[in-house]
Amino acid sequence: MVLMARRQVAELASESELEDADQGGPPATVGFDDTLNLWRSDDPRPRVLVLGSGWGAHAFIKCVDTEKYRVLCVSPRPFFVFTPMLASSAVGTVEYRSITEPIRAANPYARFLEGIALGLDPHTRTAQVELSLPRATAEGPRRADAPGVEGQAAEGQAGAAGEAPSKAKRRRISIEYDTLVYAVGVQAEAAASVPGAREHCFALKEIDDARALRRACGDALESALSPPDHDAEGSGAHEDSARRALTFVVIGAGPTGVEFAGELSDFLLDTCKRFYPQLSGKTRVVLVHSGAQILNQFDESLRLAGQESLEARGVEVVTNTRAVEVKQDSVDLLTRDPVTGESRQWSLACGVAVWSGGTSPRQLTAALTDSLNQGGAQGGGNPFGKVLVDPWLRAVGAPEGSLLALGDAVEVVKLSTIQAQEAEPGAGLERLEDAKAANAKAANGGGTAAAVRWSGGEWSVTDDSVPFPQTAQVAAQQGAYAARLLNRRYDLSPPVGSPPVLRAQGDSTYLDFGLLPLVQGLEARPFQFLNLGLLAYLGGGEALSQVQVGDSRLFAQAGSVGFLLWRSVYLTKQVSVRTRVLVLFDWLKTQLFGRDVTRL
Repeated sequence: MVLMARRQVAELASESELEDADQGGPPATVGFDDTLNLWRSDDPRPRVLVLGSGWGAHAFIKCVDTEKYRVLCVSPRPFFVFTPMLASSAVGTVEYRSITEPIRAANPYARFLEGIALGLDPHTRTAQVELSLPRATAEGPRRADAPGVEGQAAEGQAGAAGEAPSKAKRRRISIEYDTLVYAVGVQAEAAASVPGAREHCFALKEIDDARALRRACGDALESALSPPDHDAEGSGAHEDSARRALTFVVIGAGPTGVEFAGELSDFLLDTCKRFYPQLSGKTRVVLVHSGAQILNQFDESLRLAGQESLEARGVEVVTNTRAVEVKQDSVDLLTRDPVTGESRQWSLACGVAVWSGGTSPRQLTAALTDSLNQGGAQGGGNPFGKVLVDPWLRAVGAPEGSLLALGDAVEVVKLSTIQAQEAEPGAGLERLEDAKAANAKAANGGGTAAAVRWSGGEWSVTDDSVPFPQTAQVAAQQGAYAARLLNRRYDLSPPVGSPPVLRAQGDSTYLDFGLLPLVQGLEARPFQFLNLGLLAYLGGGEALSQVQVGDSRLFAQAGSVGFLLWRSVYLTKQVSVRTRVLVLFDWLKTQLFGRDVTRL
């Protein structure tokens, strides 16, 4: 099989060279096979384009059968990130490379192209992609006379004609597909909701975020120990400046915010004890949350235990408070008294502010919902702001089930079966005002039932239409589900709202007892999320572990037992043996030698 695949690749490369020669272009190197040669060949296998390299995309690529499909993944990030451990990497508990895995390692027979999807046309099934250059190629070699500080260039050496090489050399291409798997995720919500958050807050969504945050924490400690400028400030002003630098504010007390607060408290206690003894007891970590209790996803007993553990380690937990503006050296907060209902606005001086208070859809998602007539950014009628999909993850409005969307970028809408005499196959939603009103009512505890009329037909959101949590569990399970839909050759072309049907072909012999059971032997069941529980690290060797299977709670633990469960699950959920070994060694190294405070 491997020899046949290699022979096919060589033949396709030779055909591409002859085509280039016939067109008068320069001949390619003999045997060279670029990423799109196989994609643009006459291979009869359908083309599946995957956008993204996160949990959903990684699970799909790992499970999809590349003997039946040609698979191409496009993402600006050529690796998968184990995002639950970004908080640990931001303070040096584990290293960045220990929680990353090349996306090509997920499936060696799937192709990868590093680039950014700028636009999608679901009706012509094409994607506009801007190719990315490797960082070293984009920036060029560093001159010998350039300063040795990353991110700075010698005066007058910004690039030829004052332009960045990366902007001058990037090019755009158009990629056609048969089926699109949309898994681009979301972005931090700070930019849209709070003034100044984009400019002055750190996020924890990518490796670059963790790297920048790690450097900022080290800078804050060094800044607090720098000598005062007696000509510009007095001793009192210098003390205020040092106190501000040593104040760290975390906005949002979900699992990400709580885990970073716990990791940060560990980092400050450990680092100050070993390297900055004069700063011991002077650092301050403030966790700000708009709700009455932190970690709303957990059981109430675990929420209370988590807050008590954080406060015992010196973390200040401020509830019923939201950020209204973020400035360069302070955060303006608004606290609401739950008893009297009175609000008080105040300012908290800080050296580092971290945003973990929610997410929002990406611009590409808004543009896609417009293309699908789902009332996106232009129409303003989409109450979710995400790609609407049916229970089988098919995008509403896409022709013939050609678009599967999954992960944080989608909202699964449970729809009633379309009446055949009224519906037009492939028609998109035209008006979602009713759904928008229903969601506003649901947010106030008024239920979720709604009717959305379109093209003479009627869609209805049922009472059990509960949004899936934005977690790695959901995205990974959706990615595996979508891959098995394709592997078993389900016909995705029935109108959205009608179940995909197993094609009456020989492929039915490949059915097994996997994660995709069948209804009456032909119809695929809708995607069902299997909740396996929640985990959150609190610092000091303590964690919360809520283990369950679906809606059945098995047990809940807080403290050191929860910490052992937390580490066990995070270790076993790594996507490769390599990352498991690296994470295990990082934990051992930190335990023996402490966290590395070197700022590179």
